[in-house]
Amino acid sequence: MWGRMGVPIVEPAFSDLHVITNAIDRTRQDPREDIYNSAFLARRNIHYNYPKAWLLLSIFGITDSQAFVCGTILAVVLFCVFFSIFAIRSVGEALLLALAVCSPAIMLLVERGNSDAIIFIGFALALVLLLRRKLWARSLGYGLIVILAFLKLYPACAFVVALKERRQRAALVMLSCSVLFLVYLILIRSQISSITQNTPEGTTWSYGARVLPRTLIGLMSPAARSPIEHFPVARFVQSTVLHIVPQMDDTKLLWVRHSVDMIVLVIVGIVTVAVGFRSVSASSLVRFPTVPAGFTKDAFRIGASIYLGTFLLTISWHYRLVFVLFTMPQLFEWCRERSYQARWARVAILSFVATAWIGRVSFWFNCGMDELLDYALYFSLVVLLARDIAEELVGARTSVAITASHSTVEAVKKSAGMVTGEQDSQEV
Repeated sequence: MWGRMGVPIVEPAFSDLHVITNAIDRTRQDPREDIYNSAFLARRNIHYNYPKAWLLLSIFGITDSQAFVCGTILAVVLFCVFFSIFAIRSVGEALLLALAVCSPAIMLLVERGNSDAIIFIGFALALVLLLRRKLWARSLGYGLIVILAFLKLYPACAFVVALKERRQRAALVMLSCSVLFLVYLILIRSQISSITQNTPEGTTWSYGARVLPRTLIGLMSPAARSPIEHFPVARFVQSTVLHIVPQMDDTKLLWVRHSVDMIVLVIVGIVTVAVGFRSVSASSLVRFPTVPAGFTKDAFRIGASIYLGTFLLTISWHYRLVFVLFTMPQLFEWCRERSYQARWARVAILSFVATAWIGRVSFWFNCGMDELLDYALYFSLVVLLARDIAEELVGARTSVAITASHSTVEAVKKSAGMVTGEQDSQEV
């Protein structure tokens, strides 16, 4: 079934989940062994690439023999969350959501039983807590996001969701979460190095700012994929690159790759800042008193910030596109409003659905189509998130100004009433 849907099959089922459960079993057998360089796991072709916090699951008695059952339960819960976060208002929205949820990229998450599914479910629970009016409930929501950041690091990008609070409280929440996360990073700095070494990076079934340049660099390798000659566009790109730059050995290719990585990150960073500032020009911002962000706005900020952060800083497997699903309800809402954000929302929706499906074609021909769509999705979300944050801040300032003006008016009325009362008493 997975193969017919374009999902690459790996044995055993829920293979990523087996990485964690095998590491738990090995830790029980030998607690002192370096789990990141375990010869026992290496013989099973397993390379543990998670923070050791995941090993705490051993307190629930989980073993590798239960991995299939755990993976099945995880998939069921994940689909329940999918069905619960969307409010369908038209046939078109339902079709686009069905295409997104059933895409090879999202099904890859289910087939692998990857821990990102647990993180997605955790964020859904955090969103429910953040909707509560009670401060303690929202505090639990922010605490849960910090725990998710401890587990997979990239959820720290979602600290931006605290902007839903009043300015001083938002600053306090973001500062507290950031300090806790930075302290945690310092404590596990040796683990981060091992995680990086054990985590494979590729240009197929992946997204990130560095994927497209690495795809082009790969064309200079003598081991360039043979199926590329069957695809005219990719064959033209390869012949052009090889005409300009001759084939290189692995050492030179590695140096070129690292150099291009740095250049690409600098260029994309500069363009991101420019696009962000351009999208929040003061003349076009909506100035109105801020209102508490609802589920769709909070979900959009979480999904967009995670995609933008992982796109810019890492190379992620396509199953991490699952977090873009959080942005869909708000994107649909902007499309219905026909506001400034509507055209960018359409670009984001179409780019997301297309890149979630087209990865299979790009895998066959290494032609970079999904990478171009990833860039389109990235910059459209940059525009939308930057404008959303700017309007939130402008609305907060407007609310403060309105509150201050109301207070001033009330004070003037009270003082005027007191003066009138004194005059009346004097006349009497």
